[in-house]
Amino acid sequence: TPLNLRKFTLNVGVVFVLFILVNISRVINFFFTDGSATDFFKSSNFEIFVIISYQLLFIFLIFSLALMINKRLLTDIIVHEEKFSKAFHSVPYAIIITRLSDGRLIEINDGFEIITKYSSIEEIGKTTLELNLWAFESDRKKFVKTLNEKGKVNEMEFNFRKKDGEFITGLISAEILTINNEKCILSVINDITEQKKAQKALLESEQRYHQIFDNTLDAFLLTVPDGTIVSVNPACCKMFGRSEEEIYKFGRSSIIDTDDPRLQIALEERNRTGIFKG
Repeated sequence: TPLNLRKFTLNVGVVFVLFILVNISRVINFFFTDGSATDFFKSSNFEIFVIISYQLLFIFLIFSLALMINKRLLTDIIVHEEKFSKAFHSVPYAIIITRLSDGRLIEINDGFEIITKYSSIEEIGKTTLELNLWAFESDRKKFVKTLNEKGKVNEMEFNFRKKDGEFITGLISAEILTINNEKCILSVINDITEQKKAQKALLESEQRYHQIFDNTLDAFLLTVPDGTIVSVNPACCKMFGRSEEEIYKFGRSSIIDTDDPRLQIALEERNRTGIFKG
């Protein structure tokens, strides 16, 4: 904004003001002295002062312009660094920058400290091997091989070890980049441990449901509101003397009298309460 630019243009503005003052003094000198007596081969003391002032002001102008541009560039760099730093440390993922040559950590974000429980003092300058970060050496070798072959890694799932020895599951993405003329690796790890636990619990729950559904002696028939059968258990097939394929193919009309008024009453009750009572 214009107000923000004033601090960069102040020095240049002062030099232009001095230029104006010198030129005004020349105009005043011209009207209050005998201009016809001016000798172009022999300058007066005032003209010598003006010439020297011009030379000095030109030097100051060049210096001020260079200083203005440098300040503006430095300010832009600081702003971009601040934005990067905030984004780097505020994301919930673990982000690390390591040297490609020896694998030593150059930079880590707050998310990495929170996930691994290591502090930056403990991590910076060490390698992932020294921190015992990889749960299995074979995973690290697979990661390095993929990175060397493709130049990047996209969401590979590996197990990692925290400071206290606890294992976590993470999706790691990495890419090779150049920082200060040195090849480095930018790695991002998304901790999906809780998600994996939830998936495992859901799978176990589904397995228990299918065990009960398939082994119960009561007949179970699951349908959607339009009457399409989505699941049937062995007890139901045994009760009606039909195979699963036959029941799926012909629908509930093959085992239930759809014209029975009691069925219509039960369906209306289900639509009203969400519970089917047969």
